[in-house]
Amino acid sequence: RSCRAFAVDASCSGGAMPGRCSDCGVVCLERADDGKYYCDHCWRQWLAASEQEKSTWESRKRHEQESKSRELREAQAREKEASLRRENEVKEKAYWSARSIAESSIKEVVTTQALDPDARVPVVFWGICDVKYDPRLEKRDRVKVLELGDGRASRFSHHGAVIKQRFESTYCMDQQPLRRGVL
Repeated sequence: RSCRAFAVDASCSGGAMPGRCSDCGVVCLERADDGKYYCDHCWRQWLAASEQEKSTWESRKRHEQESKSRELREAQAREKEASLRRENEVKEKAYWSARSIAESSIKEVVTTQALDPDARVPVVFWGICDVKYDPRLEKRDRVKVLELGDGRASRFSHHGAVIKQRFESTYCMDQQPLRRGVL
């Protein structure tokens, strides 16, 4: 606000368009050349101030505006983070619910095979395959077998106990099974 001239929006007698002083926020009617409103008190302080004080004043106002802007951005970031956290909680809850339903449905599956040992289906291999899938490779090279387990125990999570129980109730090993070394 280097100029002293004011532009009055309308006549001072009743038809003036009020604005807020950009320094103190008081309602005022006069606008400076920079397009901002200033009350008489703030304008007199500005005129009486030395160049050093004006420079300090302007930098302080700029700093205050930057602080307000930074606080607004931080508040928006916090709100976005809270929103993402809520979404993740909903997804996690849905995951655990679906997992519980899947685990209970595995336990409840009724086999069509008879449970007597003679009616079980013979298989030549029972084990755990540890595979790696890389979608970036060609179709033929996307799946790689990293390790074949013997199916006796899961050394990590002990998940899959229900699958093993189902295998034992429905299938049996053939008299000449394949060894994992052959595979």
